[in-house]
Amino acid sequence: MPKSNSRLDFSDRLTSLLKQKQLTLAQVATAVGKSVPSIHRWTRGGEIDYENLRALANFLEVNWIWLRYGDEAIEELKNSVSSSETIANERREYLGRIMENEARMNLAQDMAGIATWEWNVLTNELAGAPNLEQVFGLPLTKVRPYLLPFETLGLAELIQRFSDNILTKEWDFNLPQPGGEEDRWFVSRAKLLYDAQNRPNKIVGVSIDITERKQMQKALEKSEYILRKVIETIPVGLWIADQNGRITLANPEAERIWGGAKLVNLEEYSDYKGWWEDTGKEVGSDGWTLARAVKHGEVSKGEIVNIKAFDGAERTIIMSAIPLFNENNKIIGAIEVNQDITAIRNAK
Repeated sequence: MPKSNSRLDFSDRLTSLLKQKQLTLAQVATAVGKSVPSIHRWTRGGEIDYENLRALANFLEVNWIWLRYGDEAIEELKNSVSSSETIANERREYLGRIMENEARMNLAQDMAGIATWEWNVLTNELAGAPNLEQVFGLPLTKVRPYLLPFETLGLAELIQRFSDNILTKEWDFNLPQPGGEEDRWFVSRAKLLYDAQNRPNKIVGVSIDITERKQMQKALEKSEYILRKVIETIPVGLWIADQNGRITLANPEAERIWGGAKLVNLEEYSDYKGWWEDTGKEVGSDGWTLARAVKHGEVSKGEIVNIKAFDGAERTIIMSAIPLFNENNKIIGAIEVNQDITAIRNAK
């Protein structure tokens, strides 16, 4: 597949010139006042700014536009450049801005851990941006199976895969790293492009490093798992309600105490039957500490209630509750805990 990326063409032309002129990287670095790693990076397709490009072209005694953009750019320039010096200056300035914008875009991609690539459907050739190996930490040949999970599909199947109403396909993959380092995660998005005759031509894609996001996701999943286990095993009944008072969670101990659980709305708290230990009056839907925490932001501690559970059993509990607030001090829910003290009370 002919290379369409000017950065790749630039590296090819530069490498070829160095071989023709039998120049070492150190000689070029001394001539243009740059470091050897900088010259090496240019031979690999790394970005080069306008001033360094002009210095490099002067040393190699070639046209800087040809060195950067190739024969087609020279031909177009010959056909379009006016004899007017003003227009020529404007064109040079325009080309300089193009290079600067391209450099900024590539720098942004490098910083964001983004690599672009394309696969020729007919020739099976895969080409990637110069920063691809840096982004993946592996050569393109080793990344290929992850970038092209559809490579073995027939043409009809490939078209079908990319022909639904989704403009681009997206998939995640984890990429094993050398030396036993932790796997890195990427998300790839790709689109099948067609030529002027509406024939499948190539698939272009972009891959983004999402390792940090995956690590955070795993850490969150671990934290949630631990929290679930704590909720399941603590020796007190736990109830959680949302900002509207609807009960969203009752742990196993809460269900044991109450002979079951009803995840009801605030106005249905009367389904839970209880009487105050000190007065004998019914608690009612508004009396439960969970209801008061949600409705009024009230903190309650150590209130004793005699209850009749859904299984008909009579028990005595201590209930406490606290409201939950967001960063704007708005109630977003509440938590209530119940401690079964029936055995202690009956032992007196």
